[in-house]
Amino acid sequence: MKPLVSLLIAGMMAAGLAAAEDASLHPPIRLLDAAGTNVLESGRPVSPMRTCAGCHDTAYIESHSFHAALGHDERTAAGFVEGGRPWDYSPGPFGRWDPLDYRYLTPPGDERLDLGLADWVSLFGARHVGGGPARLGHAGRPLDRPSLSASGDLNPDAVVLEPPTGQPRVWDWRASGAVEMNCFLCHTSRPDNKARIEELASGRFDWSATATLAATGVARRAESGWQYDRGQFSERGTVDAQLLGLADPEPENCGLCHSQVHAGHEPMQLDLSLASRATATTGRVFSGERMSDSAVNLAGKQNMGRPWDVHAERLVGCTDCHFSMNNPAFSTSSTAPGGKMDFDPRRSSLGEYLMRPSHQLAKGTTAQGATARHLGGTMRRCNDCHRAESSHAWLPYQAAHFAALSCEACHIPHAAAPAVESIDWTVPSPQGEPRVTWRGIEGDAGDRRALVTGFRPVLLPRLGADGRLRLVPCNLITAAYWIESGPAPRPVRLPDLEKAVAGGAADRRAVRAALVAQGYVNPLVRTEVQPHEMHHGVVGGRWATRSCDACHSAGSVLNQPMTLAAALPARTAPEWAQTGALVPAGEWSVVDGRPAYRPSTHAAGFHVLGHDGQRWIDALGIAILAGVLLAVAIHGGLRVRQALVRGGSAPAKGRTVEGPGR
Repeated sequence: MKPLVSLLIAGMMAAGLAAAEDASLHPPIRLLDAAGTNVLESGRPVSPMRTCAGCHDTAYIESHSFHAALGHDERTAAGFVEGGRPWDYSPGPFGRWDPLDYRYLTPPGDERLDLGLADWVSLFGARHVGGGPARLGHAGRPLDRPSLSASGDLNPDAVVLEPPTGQPRVWDWRASGAVEMNCFLCHTSRPDNKARIEELASGRFDWSATATLAATGVARRAESGWQYDRGQFSERGTVDAQLLGLADPEPENCGLCHSQVHAGHEPMQLDLSLASRATATTGRVFSGERMSDSAVNLAGKQNMGRPWDVHAERLVGCTDCHFSMNNPAFSTSSTAPGGKMDFDPRRSSLGEYLMRPSHQLAKGTTAQGATARHLGGTMRRCNDCHRAESSHAWLPYQAAHFAALSCEACHIPHAAAPAVESIDWTVPSPQGEPRVTWRGIEGDAGDRRALVTGFRPVLLPRLGADGRLRLVPCNLITAAYWIESGPAPRPVRLPDLEKAVAGGAADRRAVRAALVAQGYVNPLVRTEVQPHEMHHGVVGGRWATRSCDACHSAGSVLNQPMTLAAALPARTAPEWAQTGALVPAGEWSVVDGRPAYRPSTHAAGFHVLGHDGQRWIDALGIAILAGVLLAVAIHGGLRVRQALVRGGSAPAKGRTVEGPGR
């Protein structure tokens, strides 16, 4: 039956119908639970893996998705992650510590429990599609009967930290269920993400997929839990695919985890929070709406007739660049890094693709996103769609500019939305909240009346796949936090910080004393600066940097500093964190009394005419010029002198000089 369904759908696609984009072409769906029973009969949570397995190889899909794995399949010993912190044991969110979240997923065998796996799912499941570690744990086995290890060490898969006591307790996975890869989150047009997150936060993990369908009316919350509406099912117990709105992922689906996406008819309002991660870190807003039409209090709004992102305006979606790696529609060119083929005939058939669509999506490489490095550089880049030579006919010395600048350096000259500038965990609030400052806004980030000014990114050199350094725009986020120093450094646990503050500690010295009293050995403040590359929020040619003076002048934007924070903790020097292919070349400085970073094109190996200068070259040039002027003066003086000498011995007018013999 499976080949028949695949051939039927493949035939429709071959006829010019995109089955994945039209829910009316998808057959009705029988919603099944984990045992394979129709949920109308069992009343149990929907299992996306069993439901979709009728036509798709869901096991293959889960094992070929870095969105599900989040670094689970790339784990190492703590401290051995390339470019990571000393306590990171994965390049992805499963095992990589982030100061914006602060909490540390404790690796197996660690002496001090911070987050058990169930706590990690509750806190970070909002940005995880499910599956991978949320179903299999550290050990890679289904989370059905975890227990404390035989040696007595705490197993983070089995226990969580009890907030009131700070003591570990066993987590009952049979009661909570695990989190399967949630197909509905990305492939339905109206996923109820709020309801899904509530189930995850409440520890009802297995109901999170059912909650995702709440907006369709298929399921509704009741006092006793979730119930299914029989009126939404056919007599055969199936649900119409159109009711679910099955489709390819739209930008709105991607935005649920990544950044703010706006595609409605109502004027957009900014939602500034750490939950919208890419917006908070880079000021990214993916919307084709004109900024002047938005409901955002933008400075100079009346003159902002451009969209928030030109690609969104031109109806380019996320999957147009971040496509499935085995999608035959995108296999016209080699997608392997360093590929040398313009066309690869070894493509999957439509039937094979629909049965086993790889969810390894084409991706780039950024300093802040180190997951699935083996796929880095496989996504569409600017030159795959645009002919820069013809569209930049006005630009002199094109080859030199293209060799030194990324396209984003000129086409993201300004971030219209605010972004995080600094986060300070050294003295948290009594509620356990850090002190967060935002750049690009005058006033509180939660006040929609605050004036949004945006900010100019700092330009940092980045080593490309071709071995060339090109300048890319970045936002810098400064984080200050406590670590326990020693051979195995770790961030101080948030519950211990909260205990210190609750005990009356109101400054860093008092917090440190309280941490020492709790048993921490030599706690120190670490201040790090994380660069976040900016590749969205692209503007068209009219709004891009076009003036020569912008770069080739004494006030070049190439060396404009970026402030780091209002102030840094005393006696702490900032250090770079996870720069990846970025090559920071500049210096820490002070601008208007605030710590800042000032990039240097000269230190990066660039020489920008009209801006960069080297003293020895200037001295040599002056010496050569002086030498030339001196030579001209001497030569001219000698000519004048010779003319005067000749003038003094010239014969008188009218006299005739006769030669010999006359």
